[in-house]
Amino acid sequence: MFNHQMLSDEDRRVSPIYTTDVVEKALQTMEDEAWPMLPVVSEEGIYEGLIFETELLDAAPDETVAKWMLGANPISAVVTDHFSQTAKLLVDHNLAYVPVTDKENYYRGAITAKDLLLQYHQLVGSAFGGALLVLRMAPRDYSIGQLAKLVESNDALITQINTQIEPETGMLLATIRLNKTELSAIISTLQRYDYDIVYFVGQEAYENDIMRNYNHLMNYLDM
Repeated sequence: MFNHQMLSDEDRRVSPIYTTDVVEKALQTMEDEAWPMLPVVSEEGIYEGLIFETELLDAAPDETVAKWMLGANPISAVVTDHFSQTAKLLVDHNLAYVPVTDKENYYRGAITAKDLLLQYHQLVGSAFGGALLVLRMAPRDYSIGQLAKLVESNDALITQINTQIEPETGMLLATIRLNKTELSAIISTLQRYDYDIVYFVGQEAYENDIMRNYNHLMNYLDM
């Protein structure tokens, strides 16, 4: 979950404008900070919504932002929201960042696309190393207990697992992060149980028959 303390200094610098600010100031702030939108807050710091540069271009410079708040977008995340909820807001509404409020709706900063990507990086466990496997199966065949048992039979552990449904096929994809990089025995075990391995990243220790025969041939020719 989010915590306002995890907001970086860069995220905190997504400066809000006030409902009493004039359009000219709002547009200048957008230009200075290189954002196409800004959070709008009341004088007390209550979050009122997002307002976009495109909405202000036809406004008179001395008009207050409050006059244009009918078009403001109230999208925001709360500091206790899970990052996946915030990521959905960012994607669904094509935003550069998502404003973050506390439970009383006071503006606390913003979570940027970069910050969400770092959160995802931690979620899938890629920051901690280990091999990665992606398996495809029918949803009814998914059993985290069986997968864990098969992996553990090869002296490995599942450190992270995420699932999603392929829209085109309805099949389930399981992305598995392991605590070791050597995959040969694990892949062999999963294949014996008819798991479809569609992708993997790790080290394989297979002694490939073709390579072994090739090496024998080279050794023979060198004699």
